[in-house]
Amino acid sequence: MDGMNVAQNLLDSILLFGNQQGARDYFLMANEYPIFQIGSESRTFPGETPKITPDHLKAIVEETIGKSALLKENLQKKLYTEFSHVVQGVGRYRFHVGYQRSHFDISIRRLLDEVPSFEELNLPGDEIKDLAELHNGLVLISGAADNGKSTTLAALVDHINQTKPGRRITIVESPREFFFRNKQCYIKQKEIGRDTISYNDAGRSARRENTNVLVFGEIFSEDAPSIRAAIQASNSALVFATMHANSASAAINGLIYSLPDVEREESRLTLSQLLRAVIYQILVKTYDETLWPCLEILRNNYMVSSLIRNKECTDDGKPFKIDEYLFRNGRAEGMKSLFHALKDLAEWGIIPPEEAIKYAREKRDMELILLHGHFSGITEEVS
Repeated sequence: MDGMNVAQNLLDSILLFGNQQGARDYFLMANEYPIFQIGSESRTFPGETPKITPDHLKAIVEETIGKSALLKENLQKKLYTEFSHVVQGVGRYRFHVGYQRSHFDISIRRLLDEVPSFEELNLPGDEIKDLAELHNGLVLISGAADNGKSTTLAALVDHINQTKPGRRITIVESPREFFFRNKQCYIKQKEIGRDTISYNDAGRSARRENTNVLVFGEIFSEDAPSIRAAIQASNSALVFATMHANSASAAINGLIYSLPDVEREESRLTLSQLLRAVIYQILVKTYDETLWPCLEILRNNYMVSSLIRNKECTDDGKPFKIDEYLFRNGRAEGMKSLFHALKDLAEWGIIPPEEAIKYAREKRDMELILLHGHFSGITEEVS
């Protein structure tokens, strides 16, 4: 018990010190000083913080996981697990526990106490707020890790919480990212490993409870049961979910091809009917080096539904027809390709032209527009 107390006190002191330095992320490795991520810089503070021993790491893991049998099983079988943890008097944190060189390896992220608004996040609220008006269907927020997907999702949910009286919202996460207080809605929050076994079980329970809005913190393309649960639940509820993908169309593709062959055709048809929108989000640097969200927004209309249904979103390495449609025609249909989103931010003076070129899929066309002031044959149609 004394060892546990020492480890907990050490963890508390590291997190308190990190808070004072403005750190958001922490990395604890055996026989190394704690690493603090401060802005874009990683730093250690020898003298202010001690080296972490393998025994310290073991005690911290045992203390923070607590009595959760599922988290312990995940760590044993998958060799990693994730969970949220409250450090009294310090704050709420997300823990990722894995292994390195046969010792525990811990990554920690400080979680925000309040859900930021669209304005605070610099999100284009006018372009996505209407998603909160939907009564059923599936809305995906996709992108790479650490690009703000969960925060954008939280802002959408909080907007519903403030503006849609009486809705019942169930939020399922692994781990829990934000704490929501009831405002206009009634909210249940469940964390996998502590409050429920899986997204599938949580989704089934939410349907029995007549939930209006179901939020899946993150579903993975290799996790067919979670994807199946999200699609099924979207028949009767508005379902939000995040997932890793490198474009809006790739997110759709990931859903379809995650399922067994025998289910794909039926799920493709169902998805073509129940998908409402896909947001693909990246964070780009402004002139003063702060991060700004850039959103590709795909909405399901007759043409997109037809492209999904007729297998134009394929897994054979060929260009996605959905990408082509979004690039050429999306703006007229209330959508926005990544190309247009980057171009707008550059032309509005928010990001440097070089940043837009860096992240554009059509780099040459973006360069022609922003640096040379003329168009190629393609960009004449989309400018």
